[in-house]
Amino acid sequence: MHVYNMDTLQVVSSHLKTDDILAWSTFGLAIFTLLMVIAGIIQIRSLAHSEKLGTLSQYLNRYNMIVGRIPLRCFQENFSISKLNSKAKTNLLQIMFDYWNLIAEEFMFQRRGWIDDEIWNGWRRGLEYHLEHHKIFRESYEILINSFRYNRMLREFMENNCPSEQNVV
Repeated sequence: MHVYNMDTLQVVSSHLKTDDILAWSTFGLAIFTLLMVIAGIIQIRSLAHSEKLGTLSQYLNRYNMIVGRIPLRCFQENFSISKLNSKAKTNLLQIMFDYWNLIAEEFMFQRRGWIDDEIWNGWRRGLEYHLEHHKIFRESYEILINSFRYNRMLREFMENNCPSEQNVV
């Protein structure tokens, strides 16, 4: 432990020039500023990640609500929208409109990099499965495609990624 007296402080202060003190102060301020910028970037990235997780969670909730509203009879092999009465057809097409709008959002999420490839590939395989095994999805797509806000992106996606024996559009 050092004991400083006035003579020691005068010797130290005589060796330090005002320019040295200013240089060290500036250096210290620059280091502090850099650390604050790095902390800010880390916080922004953390918030962006949280926002993506919130968006994904919100999407999954919406997906489950929409798919849960599709009547089970729509998944039967012989089902056709054309066999429904006017009211039932209108109700079902509203549900399917919501479904296809959500599919367009999936595609937008993927194109903007908001979801990773693993999630995107799972969603895409699910869509391909429904298109191949449940007529309601392909039939509703063909009826509704011109009504979608995102129709250009959705058409591109369907044409390029969801081939089938039928011509989609």
